[in-house]
Amino acid sequence: MRTAISSMNEVRHAQYVMGTVVEIAAQGNETVREAVYCAMREFERLERMFSRFDPSSELSYVNREAAVSRARVSKEFFDVASRGLDYSARSQGCFSISMGALNELWERCALEERLPEPVEIEAARELAKHERIRIDANELSVHFAAEGVALDFGGLVKGYAVDRAAEALQQGGVDRATINAGTSSIRVISASGDEPSEFCLRHPLREESTAGILSIMNQALSASGTYEHQFVIAGRTFSHLLDPKSGIPFELIGSATAVCESAMLAEAASKILLFAGCERGMEIFDANGWEIEGVTMISNDGATLEVTHNKSLPIRLAVDD
Repeated sequence: MRTAISSMNEVRHAQYVMGTVVEIAAQGNETVREAVYCAMREFERLERMFSRFDPSSELSYVNREAAVSRARVSKEFFDVASRGLDYSARSQGCFSISMGALNELWERCALEERLPEPVEIEAARELAKHERIRIDANELSVHFAAEGVALDFGGLVKGYAVDRAAEALQQGGVDRATINAGTSSIRVISASGDEPSEFCLRHPLREESTAGILSIMNQALSASGTYEHQFVIAGRTFSHLLDPKSGIPFELIGSATAVCESAMLAEAASKILLFAGCERGMEIFDANGWEIEGVTMISNDGATLEVTHNKSLPIRLAVDD
């Protein structure tokens, strides 16, 4: 799906890519239209590189070959994998790009309509440890320490694509732009640093309601919500978001939102906030020197919402915190 609406100095473009509708709205001079299309092409290019469903993608090649021999990769793939592994190592077990074995286990069990056995979860958890992925910067290679290890950039690459799109817009001379990758990853850029943009945070318990409004400028926002994709096994409702430590999908209803300069880091940070909780998540960020602000909205009973955020976050809540 592609749509484009333009006025004298503004272009809006929407396209279905990376499993969602990506929207770019930009203002600038006569080059703004080309800049927007260049930005959208970054999403298309990176989807081809990092899709785990496309057998011809570079990621699929690595997941096939890296347990057998050192898989030589492009500089860009290596850099994304290196940053993802660094985030994994610094997250105290709350984020991982090596969740392929766990994702495959739960997808298979959902099709078989059964819960995984504890021994299956433990075996997949062992394969999902980031230490089992070895990278070599000199030869730009990736190697897995065992059969069954698999990379999965689903929790990271959309943010990376947003950052690359922002670079394309800035190089194209755009004055101001908003990149919205399906509401889960958003970035606002402005050459003049004018008024911030406001974004509504969905209420986790009420689809049509707003729980708060965030203001950002020259920053990125990532939201991870357990309500977006769910599945039921044996009467239990699970989120698509897997806890790297337990190997079990998140079962509570809730969301976590992170704000920082990089959309890629914000993607990782929102998962850390969700699994660690806001207070511990902020401690992890501080320990790593990451300048990240965040909010969590979790329901323990399916009826009430517990909201926690750091006090400097520019948020107006529509619910009690």
